[in-house]
Amino acid sequence: MRRPLRHRLAGLAALALALAATVGVNLWADGALRGYRLDLSADRRHALDAATGAVLGDLSRPVTLRLVVSDRIAAASPALAGYARRVEARLEDYAAAAGDRLILQREAPEPFSDAEDRAVADGLLGLPLTRGGDPIYFGLVGSNAADHVAIPFLRPEEEPTLDLQLTRMIARLASPDRRQVAVVSTLPLGGALAFGGRVLPAFTAYRDMQQDFDVRPIAINDLTAKGTAALDPAVIDVLLLVHPRDLPPTAQYAIDQFLMAGGRALVLVDPLSEAAAERLPEQAARGASFSALGAFGPSWGLTLDIGRVAGDRDLASSITVRRDDGRPLQLQHLVWLTLREQNRDTSDPAFAGLGPITVGTAGILRPLMGATTQFSPLLFTGDHGTPVDVDEIVPRTDPQTLWAAHPSGNEKLVLAARVNGHARSAFADQLPDGVAVDGAPPPGRKLETDALNLVVIADTDILDDRFWVARGQPGQPARAFAANGDFLLALLEELSGTQDLSALRNRAAGARPFTRIAEIGRAAAARLQDSETALTERLARFQRDMAAAQGAEGGAEPSRQAIEDLRGKIVGTRQELREVRQQLREDVETIERRLIWLNLAAIPILIIILMSSVTVFRRFRRI
Repeated sequence: MRRPLRHRLAGLAALALALAATVGVNLWADGALRGYRLDLSADRRHALDAATGAVLGDLSRPVTLRLVVSDRIAAASPALAGYARRVEARLEDYAAAAGDRLILQREAPEPFSDAEDRAVADGLLGLPLTRGGDPIYFGLVGSNAADHVAIPFLRPEEEPTLDLQLTRMIARLASPDRRQVAVVSTLPLGGALAFGGRVLPAFTAYRDMQQDFDVRPIAINDLTAKGTAALDPAVIDVLLLVHPRDLPPTAQYAIDQFLMAGGRALVLVDPLSEAAAERLPEQAARGASFSALGAFGPSWGLTLDIGRVAGDRDLASSITVRRDDGRPLQLQHLVWLTLREQNRDTSDPAFAGLGPITVGTAGILRPLMGATTQFSPLLFTGDHGTPVDVDEIVPRTDPQTLWAAHPSGNEKLVLAARVNGHARSAFADQLPDGVAVDGAPPPGRKLETDALNLVVIADTDILDDRFWVARGQPGQPARAFAANGDFLLALLEELSGTQDLSALRNRAAGARPFTRIAEIGRAAAARLQDSETALTERLARFQRDMAAAQGAEGGAEPSRQAIEDLRGKIVGTRQELREVRQQLREDVETIERRLIWLNLAAIPILIIILMSSVTVFRRFRRI
């Protein structure tokens, strides 16, 4: 039975009114609610971070941000134009939060115009994205009364780091006098020309430090010649001491007196530095891979295990190696560790929101009995850590062999620690050679301090790009898969007293993986690697026996029968190996499919159940 015409007309009118109301509300909201945001993401990643709010709230002088975007950007690249709109919206959020202390300007340079000349003079980069070849500009210039900073070109692939770039720019303009970080290192952190003409690029972590700090490298020879004058606590905010090996006595004394006078330090030592072996192979044979605390250990109240590194089956990093047949094989590396939330002091501000941290052949730190300093572990293994002798790793040992040789241990091993409190000078009882002045102690000598403040990390490979940075295609930015760089920067910020941007760096990481899948994958890989190691050893034994049988004289019938038996065992063992590897893939893929299905289907199913319940409830009420 058809409904009356008036009912159909009423329905159409209601639909038209609903559409008109929707359009009207959107038009009204576009003007009245401009600048308002509702962030419903789990970690509020679209809202301004507290670190950004602190930087904007502390602005004591006006800062101007000039967004330079060519009008032809939409024709050149619609995707780039979309990103430009998002950047402008984000800048409006910043300006709204800062009030009149942050001035936002927009400029669209035309070819051969004064605006284009200003853009070029300010360091912006014009890219020829159009057919005619005229450059397209999309950059940002920040300025105050005395200085300016530029982002030459805002790349869409760097959108996850946009807040970090903006806040860092504003913080630098708000406080133009950046903190001083003195770097004393036997590793070429800033790059170098190695033996044979090899060019060593700078570590990514070192380049990141240069963006936020005034980094001052001090050569060992200069430190030896100038002594304490090279490290003045009134000038240097933090000392970064990396891989201190074979330091002359005068250099050691200068470092000691810097700390006794109230200086702060971040120290990286390593019983087996793979970074040194990689970057300084010609020196590795002469001990370049090893560094220790030396005379500083008793002064600071801690020791570094000599000749041993930390292993942990539960934290072993997954690596991919090539088998003899050229196919990839995934293994767990016992002494390359991935440290997560449970492996660090989460109450320490340096870890605010950071992701996993990776270390390689890290050393083991222990507090000295009777020390007057406070030893606070920062990074540590799980309860099943096990010390591994360096001699088992050098020369390079097959990860499977290392894994098979070390079952789970029963120690929690400390890999990094804060050291604070009262400390005596390492040279309180005797001056090192070359320091005395006319046979007397030098003026201003400090014998102790009540305010020792340093962080010691027993690993230099935490700096090495191989352990935390994935290189993209040429021209593409590197992608961090671990928080090593953020962790080191957060420590320097905390030690120097600068604004902490670690939460923003963690946002930039942006990855929100299925952590349960990763945990199951690691557990399955560890379990099956034991089986694979045993099968591989059995296969090698059978192959040796077969070689011996084939070499038997005369080719007697028993020898041929033994060969056939061994050939069958080898085929069977290889089949078991394939099954073990296939089982690993199937376990992970099955869990992955289940979790993805649950993530996609859970909400719709809940909505259906809720709507069905409401419908049933209403029907019962009518009855």
